[in-house]
Amino acid sequence: FSWSGTAVGLALLAVTYALVVGVQYFAQVAFNYDMQGAIARAPKFDADLSMQLLFMISVVNAIAEELFVTGYVITALQPRRGLWAAINVSVVLRLLYHLYQGPIGVLTSVPMGLLYGYLYSRTRQLWPLIVAHVALVIIALATPG
Repeated sequence: FSWSGTAVGLALLAVTYALVVGVQYFAQVAFNYDMQGAIARAPKFDADLSMQLLFMISVVNAIAEELFVTGYVITALQPRRGLWAAINVSVVLRLLYHLYQGPIGVLTSVPMGLLYGYLYSRTRQLWPLIVAHVALVIIALATPG
């Protein structure tokens, strides 16, 4: 944890959010993909779950995802297989985590995984990635739809 890492994480959130919106817009324009329909068809959480429980599960999941999919996988594979092989394995695992979201999960998790994997490989700091991912989850939970 560091305040500077938190600031970097919030800046990374802005970049991630812009990337996600840009990729979604591109898919909508280039492939005539109904992004709003895909969002409407995406799995919803059970209304019986409390928002606090959903928030805690989402935060723990985001932290665990960055620790394992980014930190562990890249650190373990890079010396043996090289940087881009390690990042690509990390991206594939991240993609598998989000397949339940359908095409929207693929469209957003792949560029996010490439960006986060590359940043981690350059800095070896997970805290900014965790801050950005948790904030992205909070935005997604707070956004009606």
